[in-house]
Amino acid sequence: MLATKLDTAPNGQIQQREYERSRESRQTATRTKTRFDLVSLFGSIVLCAAAGWMLASMSARVATVNAQVVQLQSQIQQVSAVNASYSASLNQLTQPTRILALAAANGLKPGQPVTIPTQGSSAPN
Repeated sequence: MLATKLDTAPNGQIQQREYERSRESRQTATRTKTRFDLVSLFGSIVLCAAAGWMLASMSARVATVNAQVVQLQSQIQQVSAVNASYSASLNQLTQPTRILALAAANGLKPGQPVTIPTQGSSAPN
């Protein structure tokens, strides 16, 4: 039936119909391609924004950690100085001459040395 209509239709109308069909198929393909292009563009923008956000976030974390490292290094120096002061005081306070002088000032006299036996040695009589 279609063949008879095409046969009876003038030659110009057949070409017009074929042109319209091909134009419609091109428009549909163009619309699909345009949508795909828009979706791709939007996806790329979102992906780039997410990557930028992640980089900024990581940069902020690194800066925070660096600030904490500097603060901890400062605390280490302060504690090291205090420890050095305590070590100097300990060395001064544990000198035998100082201990003997304090003992003599308080009326104490040096006695016989006491030896504490260990597992490998015997006690003297």
